[in-house]
Amino acid sequence: MKKKTLRDWIVEYRKNKEVMSDFIVEYVEKEKNELGQWDEIRYIRTQDKALNQIMKRIEARYCYRNAIDKKDMNEYFLNALYEIFEKVDIKRSPSEIISWAGEKMNFVVIEHIRTQYD
Repeated sequence: MKKKTLRDWIVEYRKNKEVMSDFIVEYVEKEKNELGQWDEIRYIRTQDKALNQIMKRIEARYCYRNAIDKKDMNEYFLNALYEIFEKVDIKRSPSEIISWAGEKMNFVVIEHIRTQYD
């Protein structure tokens, strides 16, 4: 079975919006809160390996260096994903789409950060 590209997922999404629930995968991490108790926090990844790598690079750049909360970053990623799925030109090749999606995701995160600190 051929692995789906981001482009394939987007084409499916435009036919049936419920595909997004299959594309986005939640995982749970346990983190200590201020009271020393363990909380289960849900984060997202996607079914697309290249997009996950982009998300990890963005997290590394902004979460760890600038102390932006990972939960906030998760929200920014969700916003970016929906924006990507709605606005991308599906006539482009899969590699062009993933490249554009990476730029878009980075831009959305930067805009959220900028508005947060303004």
